[in-house]
Amino acid sequence: MNTEALARIREWFNTYTSGFADENRRLHPFLQLKFDHSLKVAETSRDLAAALGWDGGDIITAEALGLLHDTGRFSQFADFGSFIDAKTVDHGERGWEVIRCGEVLADCSSRDQKHVMIGVRFHNRREMPDHFDGDTLNFLRLIRDADKLDIMRLVNEAAARCTGEEFAEMFPGITLEGGETPELVEAVRAGKKPSFALVKTCADIQIMLRSWEDQLNFEPSREMLAAQKLQETG
Repeated sequence: MNTEALARIREWFNTYTSGFADENRRLHPFLQLKFDHSLKVAETSRDLAAALGWDGGDIITAEALGLLHDTGRFSQFADFGSFIDAKTVDHGERGWEVIRCGEVLADCSSRDQKHVMIGVRFHNRREMPDHFDGDTLNFLRLIRDADKLDIMRLVNEAAARCTGEEFAEMFPGITLEGGETPELVEAVRAGKKPSFALVKTCADIQIMLRSWEDQLNFEPSREMLAAQKLQETG
């Protein structure tokens, strides 16, 4: 991918997401959170691809994938008022449908289109499919790492600054108070990848996030996480 194609993708993304704004051109706070998250994941994806030594075109493709990975969140929230996939739609699948039916990737090579489309579609699956070629799997591994890194940042920031009521609104069904859920602890200890449906408390979120740390695919991802933790504690 080249910089001109990335610029058109950014223009498309800004136009698409602005369609979910109110009459004052403001996104719902939760959608604004997803918009900002998309920008951050794009940045992290670019930096991670560079740290892995990918060539310039693939670094740009990684950035585009990071920007588009949560495209499905916008219509999901507009249709259902929720980001809970299990109760609404799979947002990766929804994002894939939006991009597949549009012209956002029209100027990209078939290779770049494949990497972005597969990355968007499968970035949120509990188990990563392994039937793709190695090149495609590396893009999928990258977007899953970049997404996890920013979600960890967002959750820790929310836990530190939000009231219990605000936290429950941001994460429905989860409270700041309470201990660990035994079923979740058992699943993590058994080496499983538990469903987020088992998360009931802030303590559970921390268990889930720690399990995500072990799922990071690349050493530069772990280095980024260590730097992120240092910044949070500093």
